[in-house]
Amino acid sequence: MYGFSYFKTNSEALYMLTSDDGYNWKPFNNGSAVLTGTVGEKTLRDPFVFKDQQGVYHLISTNGWQSSSIVHTTSTDLLNWTDQKFLPVMGDIKGVSNTWAPECIYDSKADTYMIYWSSTVRKSIFSKRRNHRIWYTTTKDFNRFTESKVLFDPGYNVIDASIIKYKSQYLMAFKDERGQHLFPKYKGIRMCTSDSPQGPFKNITDIISPKPVEGPSLFIIEDKLVMFYDYFTKGRYGASSSLDGNHWQNVDDSFNLPNDLRHGAVFKL
Repeated sequence: MYGFSYFKTNSEALYMLTSDDGYNWKPFNNGSAVLTGTVGEKTLRDPFVFKDQQGVYHLISTNGWQSSSIVHTTSTDLLNWTDQKFLPVMGDIKGVSNTWAPECIYDSKADTYMIYWSSTVRKSIFSKRRNHRIWYTTTKDFNRFTESKVLFDPGYNVIDASIIKYKSQYLMAFKDERGQHLFPKYKGIRMCTSDSPQGPFKNITDIISPKPVEGPSLFIIEDKLVMFYDYFTKGRYGASSSLDGNHWQNVDDSFNLPNDLRHGAVFKL
């Protein structure tokens, strides 16, 4: 069984869908918000839910547009959540402009959780242009964290990473954030691979999604890779599938998803 966490354009709170098969989705909690933000900007943008090795659900999310922290809370039933708190993952980095779209993956070899996100770090106080890279930290208990470092730097603006272990490799989907939304040369999803969740990630593909889209989320249905993504200019979600992680086919019509989903993420229930 699958879950899908997301927010809405006009309601930056945690909403969820559930599905028995990964194709047909229905609202959780009668379609009402599951949780609203209580700290910082009091928003829960880009909500990412995952289950740890003890069966506890964690939520991490973006705290507004310019925060150096992300929001964290836990639950055992997806309805009742602990007090929200900040994880100051970029608090020691000078010049940080933002901390967006955090996600997390469990590294079984190291027995650690890796949290990763996108941030712009300004080289000058006069610079306002966003030039994101993917950053990461690791933790065993969500109380103590390693020093945040750059995970992925292809030499251009990238956001919205999603990592999954597929067969013997780790796949990362990310948005090439260069260019303009109206006439997008980029603004789509690329893939790359690594032998470890901590990289290095190599073999960057061409854009394998429609354009413009963002917020990719990778998951597996049986032996098939599926990627959901946000048609953020159209107010709806789309999907592509692959049998090898390299060749992708658009399969929007294969999935029954409601409209008004923003930057969601699939997780196992």
